[in-house]
Amino acid sequence: RCKNNMLDIVTPITMDGKHVGNLFLGQFLFEDEPLDYELFRDQARRYGFDEQEYIAAYERVPRWSREKVDAVMSFYMKLAELISKLSHGNIKLVRTLTERDRFMESLRETRDYLDSLIRYANAPIIVWDSEGKVTRFNHAFERLTGYKAEDVISQGLNILFPESSRDESLSRIERTLSGEYWESVEIPILRKDGEIRVALWNSANIYAEDGTTLLATIAQGIDITERKQAEAEIRKEKIFSENIVATVPDSLLIVDKDLKIKSANRTFYEIFQTKPEKVIGTSITDLLGDKDGRLSAELTDLFETDGMLADFELNYHSEKVGERVFNIIARGMIVAEEEEEEEEELVVLQDVTVRKQAEQELRESEEKVRTLYDSSSDAIMLLDEKGFFDCNDATLQLFGCASREEFCSRHPADFSPATQPDGTDSMSYARNNIAFALKEGKKRFEHLHRRLDGTDFPAEVLLDAMVLGGKKVLQARVYDITERRSAEQAGKRQELIQQVLYQISSAVHATKSISELSEVIQRELGSIIDTKNFFIALYNKKDDTLSLPYYKDETDHFETFPAGKTCTAYVIRNDRALLADRKKIGELVKAGEVEIVGTLSKVWLGVPLKLGKEVIGAVVIQSYTDENAYGKKDLEILKYIAEQLGLFIERKRAEEDLRKRLEELEIFYDATIGREGRIIELKQDVDKLLEQLGKKKKYDV
Repeated sequence: RCKNNMLDIVTPITMDGKHVGNLFLGQFLFEDEPLDYELFRDQARRYGFDEQEYIAAYERVPRWSREKVDAVMSFYMKLAELISKLSHGNIKLVRTLTERDRFMESLRETRDYLDSLIRYANAPIIVWDSEGKVTRFNHAFERLTGYKAEDVISQGLNILFPESSRDESLSRIERTLSGEYWESVEIPILRKDGEIRVALWNSANIYAEDGTTLLATIAQGIDITERKQAEAEIRKEKIFSENIVATVPDSLLIVDKDLKIKSANRTFYEIFQTKPEKVIGTSITDLLGDKDGRLSAELTDLFETDGMLADFELNYHSEKVGERVFNIIARGMIVAEEEEEEEEELVVLQDVTVRKQAEQELRESEEKVRTLYDSSSDAIMLLDEKGFFDCNDATLQLFGCASREEFCSRHPADFSPATQPDGTDSMSYARNNIAFALKEGKKRFEHLHRRLDGTDFPAEVLLDAMVLGGKKVLQARVYDITERRSAEQAGKRQELIQQVLYQISSAVHATKSISELSEVIQRELGSIIDTKNFFIALYNKKDDTLSLPYYKDETDHFETFPAGKTCTAYVIRNDRALLADRKKIGELVKAGEVEIVGTLSKVWLGVPLKLGKEVIGAVVIQSYTDENAYGKKDLEILKYIAEQLGLFIERKRAEEDLRKRLEELEIFYDATIGREGRIIELKQDVDKLLEQLGKKKKYDV
């Protein structure tokens, strides 16, 4: 019943147990209740309504029986229930649709975000499906490869890899299709323009809802080409620096403020024959034996200064290393270590032992040089534009002079007939050859000389230009070739052999290097025996190797090889020539004397190469085609060749010592006592040499 005293029917509407609304029906009055006019007139007056109209309206209000009201209420309850059910379903549907729309919008936003993220990411990103076909290809990948996405989408991945690594890269792709993923995998990428870039890749697999069906693989890379190049450069620079330090011939040490060794280079360990574990942390002064403390004081004083220690000479001795002399150089340096600066010193140990010994030997060799000059079997003389000014004893014997003074006082014309055998004026001939030698540096020619007793003899003359005392002079070597000329008359073969030996002998004095001489030997000797396969080997005892200053071979190519048990080493080791065919070589192999190195020849011939009594190498010829190519006579010829080579090496060494000594003497003489005094001084030198040799003085000046 309402406040206006009429009746309403209210039916609640519920959904999911919640009261969400009401159904209202009314107003009405029960028919079995009398109308209460006084009540309603009073209400009209209270609320300001027209009383007659209000009562008339009251009389028109429906009057229902209680049964009808019950029936209506029952109907509305069922109607409310139906509305509740329908409304709940519709609301659920609306909510579902709304949520779906929201989800789809979110999905679109996520897809757009991911699409933008992939497309505009700085890192190259690529996606391929389960068949290995490209489905996504972002802008960064376009920049990396030079391809546009439309050129690559739906294509296979093979176009992205260089040929050299394509199979390996495709194999990696194949494994991703089987569920494998990448973590920091380096894969080269082939750009459209042919350039190859290197990228570091990570990948992930995308599966269907069942968790097993592979839908796609996404890979993201980082272009590390410049980093790889930088790393390569760093490695190169590091190796370069390490090689420099490792190959420096001096010992290098780093010491701290306590003078303890922090590091050392390879040369140090080689010279001191020790290992890092015995050196690192050891005091440098304890290691080098600083008995008087001078080195310790000098090194300590260097810290916190810009100074440098130089020319500090230290004598060192140990059982392993022996006696050594070191020149020590040191300087401080600042190094960064674990973000802190630390002061250290670089100490350089220059091994000057050999230099010190050489200085001593040089002093001792001054006398030896003169002795070699005087005792040489070759006639050697020195001349300038005025004539002869020095000679050795062999020159005096050759020309029949009693003394150097007598020889040097003579005019060169006194040692030649007026004309040469071909009618050429001897003086003109000699002047032309001298001028040529002064201009070109050397000249070799034949000349008919005359002794003081009037006898003529054919000679080979070798002129070498040199500088003594700041002026250009000539050293002349004169060889009496009378016997050689006589021997040329003995048989065609013998004549040819002698000619060859002559050419080789001449080359011994005319050539400047063993390589140049060897080339002459091979060419000249080749006119009488097979020298197509010819080499000269020098033996290095220190590392038991053979170096080949000259090597010509049809089959093999060597510059050096281990001596071991080669045929060459057999000759050197036994100081005995070896002429061996394959049978003989086989016997030596079976006996364990030799081992085959290189191509096996049909016949092999080698002789020792000596310097005095010391075997320093071997001269070898061999034939791969003719087992009868060489015989015993050829062995004798090769022995002669080896002797000439030995003389050549010995002469070159002596000549070098002689040149240095003569230059020093000339400078001394010119600077002090002049020409006349020089002669007196030379006589005094001769008397000293004779006295030291236990002989009687010749001049007693």
